[in-house]
Amino acid sequence: MFGFGKKKDENVIEEPEFSADNKKTIEESLAAFSFISKAVIEKKDSLADEEANTIKELDKVKKSYTQAIEK
Repeated sequence: MFGFGKKKDENVIEEPEFSADNKKTIEESLAAFSFISKAVIEKKDSLADEEANTIKELDKVKKSYTQAIEK
């Protein structure tokens, strides 16, 4: 009447079987992600270097401008 003693249904999650094709696809995906990650990190480093160079050049321009005003 109240559900006591009834057999409860258990949700069983079946684990997928990994075939050789699935493993190959996963390895290819991981290789692609690895390549993309390396490219992104290299680009980030390149942009950081470019930013540092830009700051140096802007400081030179500011210094020249300041010197020109003082004269």
